[in-house]
Amino acid sequence: MTTTTINNQIKIVKKVFDGLYFLEQDYRFSRDKLYNLAKKDEKHYKNSSNKMHNGYYQENYNKKFTLDIAAKFWTVKHIAKALTTEKPKLRDIPHLRDTYVLSHIIVDKYGKKEIKKLIDKKDLKFINNLEHTDFKKEIK
Repeated sequence: MTTTTINNQIKIVKKVFDGLYFLEQDYRFSRDKLYNLAKKDEKHYKNSSNKMHNGYYQENYNKKFTLDIAAKFWTVKHIAKALTTEKPKLRDIPHLRDTYVLSHIIVDKYGKKEIKKLIDKKDLKFINNLEHTDFKKEIK
């Protein structure tokens, strides 16, 4: 778990997301397409966790962690992971999330070097170490 404040976490997520603006050259493999898939996944997670666990998401996650911020977080998280991990094998694709596969396609299409030039190394490391649970409310 990271020790930064939620405001700082959100600030870095937004900064990296905004920095990836150039990943919009092809609508089929774009930052916005990845964002929309991540938003759909997060909305499903939020709704199902609230139904199954009686309001779990609202009770446990900071209110600043909006659906928009969550989708931006997953977008940059998947891109960061795709920059630092090997591409999935074809036999693995049926078992992987669409966001994971799309992030690797995007990194492949635009190039690791080109993307890394636009993301501060410190921010990339921060995103790689940031987890979804780091946006939970602080227990007092």
